[in-house]
Amino acid sequence: MIKLSIIVPVYNVEKYIERCIRSISKQDLPSQAYEIIIVNDGSTDDSLNIINNVSKEYTNIIVHTQENTGLGGARNKGITLAKGTYIWFIDSDDFIAENCLNELVNFIETKSLDVLSFDFNCTDEEGNIINWIDFKLDYQNKPVVSGDTFYFNNYVHSYIWLYIFKTSLFTTNQLRFEERINMQDSEIMPRIMHHVNKIAPIHKVVYYYVNRENSFINSKKKNVRKRYYDSIIKVNSLLNSFKNSLPKEALITQGINNKLADINRILFLQFIFNDFDRATLKDILKSLKSHKLYPFPPIEEENKLKKINYNLLRLVINKFPIATRNLYLKLK
Repeated sequence: MIKLSIIVPVYNVEKYIERCIRSISKQDLPSQAYEIIIVNDGSTDDSLNIINNVSKEYTNIIVHTQENTGLGGARNKGITLAKGTYIWFIDSDDFIAENCLNELVNFIETKSLDVLSFDFNCTDEEGNIINWIDFKLDYQNKPVVSGDTFYFNNYVHSYIWLYIFKTSLFTTNQLRFEERINMQDSEIMPRIMHHVNKIAPIHKVVYYYVNRENSFINSKKKNVRKRYYDSIIKVNSLLNSFKNSLPKEALITQGINNKLADINRILFLQFIFNDFDRATLKDILKSLKSHKLYPFPPIEEENKLKKINYNLLRLVINKFPIATRNLYLKLK
């Protein structure tokens, strides 16, 4: 019986993929109890050759190659191939702790969980621990909570790799990742959590998130940043559609409203600080207006001084967006 399906989407990660696969393979769970599904999403570098060579050493690796569909499409293919009771999505440039799977599977089975969360560390490309992202999920000091409650308290932390999910959450509820966008984790997380009865943490570092210098999130390329901006707008639209299908007083609806406020803050800051040319800025403003995201609504920010400054700037940006932005950057 396969208890766990680990899904690894791969696209041009020849430098990292072997470390990822070997970390998943060096485990204390019998190989017949879990499968490693590697979805090669149209890689054009040496990733596939590396995968094929490493997979010869292990009997529980399944390799599927397809034309490029993006991260969401690769994850969706992994879901259709999965035979395990549980699913863990692991990014191909990251890695996990050795000999952790037996404890994780036992924990989730013993407590009959729908979702298990765990702790993580950030590393540089060589695997050295760095303090880049640092947070703890908030369970309000409770050992187990519902998905709605969890999302309300943790809507900011929609990192799909931070959880092991019951496979039936996806299959029974026909949940799939949105394809061809970035930030798909933020879009799907409330849709998953709405069906979760029991989620609990295990307080142990088992995942290592690698901060790559040339990763998408760190990219300074204008076309990449524009694509990211378009994705945020798309996620905002999809979250609004899902929210409108829920009762207004529901806790998860409140969580989505908080997430939408956070997205508004991100859109505002990205508009100000990204190095977009005038034509791109005009295109962005047109898109924001069509989605009723401009003029920018009030900005929520924990830091009180920043909140005041951003909202003062917002008032002027809403009247003279491009000129104000350019003047602000020159003064900065």
